Amino acid sequence: MVLLGCLGLVCRALAANPEAPDAKFRFHGKPVHPLLIKQFEPWISDSRPPITIELNLTASWDSNQYAAGFNTDSNGLSAVGLPEGETYAYKHLGTLRDGTHVLRTFYSGGGSGSFEALLFVRVRTRVAYLADGISQGEQVFVQVVRRYPLGDRDGAEITVEPDRVLVGKSRYREKPVVIEEDHQNSSAPQRTN
Repeated sequence: MVLLGCLGLVCRALAANPEAPDAKFRFHGKPVHPLLIKQFEPWISDSRPPITIELNLTASWDSNQYAAGFNTDSNGLSAVGLPEGETYAYKHLGTLRDGTHVLRTFYSGGGSGSFEALLFVRVRTRVAYLADGISQGEQVFVQVVRRYPLGDRDGAEITVEPDRVLVGKSRYREKPVVIEEDHQNSSAPQRTN
């Protein structure tokens, strides 16, 4: 009985963690840095799933590595300029019932292309080692569970519902695509046509 009570307190404490990103994917009241989200993207020349699948959001906050300034417009698009005219941006589209955040990403290499994708990310709070490698503390991690490529200047309408994401028709898809939440394995949403 005491063990169950303690587990309940721990679960409520983790759920109420003020450092965890909110429903709009903001951390400490600000959008998550676009360069952090960009780490989940494979190279355009690679037809592969993301190589980096988890990042420590707590460690990245106010770090020198993610100190580059970025802008967030009135529509919620967070964008950062990169060397040689490149840009990377993302927009938080919504959250599935299981807590998975849906982000639409945009990458331009400096030319006329703007390559888009959907990233499905989850936020987890857990105890991890700190910088000294000895001490431990509670930290927030962002994990990508799926990436769905859209295309260059795709233009499709994306609708986030509680248990699925609807990807509209575009020059890349003759029919809409439905990406459903995975009810058997909550680690990744499923796609159906």
